[in-house]
Amino acid sequence: MKKNTKTAKHKVKHARTTSSGKSGTKVRSFPRQMILSALAVLVLGVCGIVLINNDAQKKSEQLALREPLNPYQVQSAAVSLPILGYWTLESIKYTDESIQTPNTTGKYTVDFANNGFLQIGADCVKAIGSYSTDGNSIDLSATISGENTCTEGSLGTRFIDALNKAEWYTFREGALVINMRSGAGTIVLVKVQ
Repeated sequence: MKKNTKTAKHKVKHARTTSSGKSGTKVRSFPRQMILSALAVLVLGVCGIVLINNDAQKKSEQLALREPLNPYQVQSAAVSLPILGYWTLESIKYTDESIQTPNTTGKYTVDFANNGFLQIGADCVKAIGSYSTDGNSIDLSATISGENTCTEGSLGTRFIDALNKAEWYTFREGALVINMRSGAGTIVLVKVQ
């Protein structure tokens, strides 16, 4: 193999084997500016990838340092609602001036839980349901669970029906007063200590 000992500043030698098996030398000329440009593009490309990766890593670290979202945040705000807890019926007052009061204290109860659910004990009838509030507005839905085995004179189903008509509430002398839709009347509940 014959070697060219002359090297030009702007020439690069490449060895090549011909199809006959003889080796030869092919000389290609690359301007220095072209080589520097290619090198610059390569360096800038690598730097760009490093910068992008660094930005992604910083964002990932920032997200990891953020306090996680609390799935109970909405419910924890509800914890401060004054209607929460266990209440017993004092009376149901209708717009026709009729008043219904229970024969026995503690026989008609509502338990407002902080998760938006409620349980009702209405003499011999039990009911479960849900409620939501917005300011003093209240939307309540309860369904009787089990059989209605109440005797005549029981307020069981009437108490649940009245609660299902709840529209808004207020407090009067420590009592929870729930106003029914269409001005049908009020339900007065006393908190059980």
